[in-house]
Amino acid sequence: MRVSFVINAFGKRHHLARVLSAVHAQRGIRDPQIIVVDPSSPDGVGDFAEECLRHHPDALVVRCADHGPSHAVNIGAAKADRPFLHVVDGDDVLAPFASAYLIEQIRRRDADACIAQGRFYRTEEDLVFPEPVPGISDAAADATLDWMIRYAPSNMTGTMFRTAFFRDIGGCDERVFVHDYSVSLRACRAGRVVHSEQIVWKGPADDLDRIMNARKREMFHDFNAALYFLLRDFPNLPMATRMLAFRRAAGRARKWALREEGRPWDLKFLALDALAKLPAVPYVTPLLGHTLSAFELSKPVRRP
Repeated sequence: MRVSFVINAFGKRHHLARVLSAVHAQRGIRDPQIIVVDPSSPDGVGDFAEECLRHHPDALVVRCADHGPSHAVNIGAAKADRPFLHVVDGDDVLAPFASAYLIEQIRRRDADACIAQGRFYRTEEDLVFPEPVPGISDAAADATLDWMIRYAPSNMTGTMFRTAFFRDIGGCDERVFVHDYSVSLRACRAGRVVHSEQIVWKGPADDLDRIMNARKREMFHDFNAALYFLLRDFPNLPMATRMLAFRRAAGRARKWALREEGRPWDLKFLALDALAKLPAVPYVTPLLGHTLSAFELSKPVRRP
């Protein structure tokens, strides 16, 4: 099994040694290519990565401007030359069997990608991974586009792609800052993606630089932005799929305005949420686009 590992290391110097150790420990992976991307990180992670990888026969540190995780991942993926691509977030620890397990599910189901699950750790004792059980831990079902829109279970470290497929779908949407959901939507629309409940990675629960821990405003904004660009790029998606995307985005925006901004009677987001519950409405894409403003009511979000 031959894999290119792409690690976006922005701000992750203090995690990188452990992340790389887990990559080196992947069972069944022959001749891995390791690509660490340093998007002008202020912590000197690029130099640190070069020191860590100086004895690895096929490692590369790529330096680029900071235009967000989507751009960084695509920059790294452009250098990948193995048939499988495993993008690892710069603070996540892979299970020793992770890459081999994901490739096995792709091959078993003749799929283009496989999404498995992760958890968070607080202590060294938490970094234990139950081994997959043959026949029980296998990928359970196809991850359809509607399923991805409804449940948003995307996570980059738990996903393996065929490298050619990742490139064919355009990789991560660089119009969106956060990387994982946009590429998962693109993958589920264009190819066969399978999903599994197997735990294949763990991330630090107390990392305040992690977007889902400390920057939920940005995360929810980019969930909706990824849906908006999906609908804009593919206007011929079925109306049921388009309305599902609008319903998820409008509900997310109304709840944010209510819970985080203290605006329970904001008529704009109440109206969008009500419209999204109808079977069909005209101008779905621009209506969904209006939900993005909920996440900037009190402060702006980071854009690429």
